[in-house]
Amino acid sequence: MVLPSGMRAWDGIEFSELLVERADIDFVLLGTGAQMARPPRATLELFARENLPFDFMSTSSAVHTYNQVLSERRRVAAVFVAVA
Repeated sequence: MVLPSGMRAWDGIEFSELLVERADIDFVLLGTGAQMARPPRATLELFARENLPFDFMSTSSAVHTYNQVLSERRRVAAVFVAVA
C-alpha cells in the first residue's frame, strides 16, 4: 500500500489505513496481480460509499501508472497485489 505518508504492508483486504488519509488522496490505483481482475463487491461498495475514484488493473500496469501519475504531482494512492 502506497499512501501520501509512505508505504505499508497490505493484507489484501483492509483499507482502513488508506481511508485515514482520504483527505490527501484524489484517487486510488488497485493492482490486482499478474492479471487484471475485478475487485470483490465489498471493495467496489467501499470506494463508492467513500466517493473515492479508483481504477483497477494488473499490478505491473498499476505500478507504471502510479509512477506516471506521481510524476504529474497528482494526489494518488495505490494498493498492489504482489506478483511472484
